[in-house]
Amino acid sequence: MIASFRRYRGGNISASLRIPPSESLRHNADMSWKVIRLELARTPEYPQGSPAHAYVLRLPIDDNGMLEKRTLRHPGERPVVRRFWPGVAEREGIVIPKGRGWVFSYEPGESDDEALFHLENHPIKLGQYLTITEPDGEKLPFKVVSCHD
Repeated sequence: MIASFRRYRGGNISASLRIPPSESLRHNADMSWKVIRLELARTPEYPQGSPAHAYVLRLPIDDNGMLEKRTLRHPGERPVVRRFWPGVAEREGIVIPKGRGWVFSYEPGESDDEALFHLENHPIKLGQYLTITEPDGEKLPFKVVSCHD
């Protein structure tokens, strides 16, 4: 992961975060890291769902589909996310704990964070649904369409 910060005249600071593909999907045989694809489920705007609205996550999950918090504390490994949205540039970020839950964070600060509803106690299994809260507060359902090593 590469983070860079730049200070401008007047004191403003710009920050960027880049996760090289080789790092973001790296596999360590000693860990239970999975690559998970979430696609937008049915909504009023997309009654059939939308595979074009998707997230690809790399998370440590156990055989029951539960997040392995113990593995997350292992140095050198970070849970990551990529966001795919029609008409918008692909975004790469990290999955971090926040309060009692977890968020996708793409930039330093909280203005772009997307919260995951009950990731800490909800299994991530093929066919299951997760709710993601967009930065503007909109809650969207996503279906787990793939989960593999």
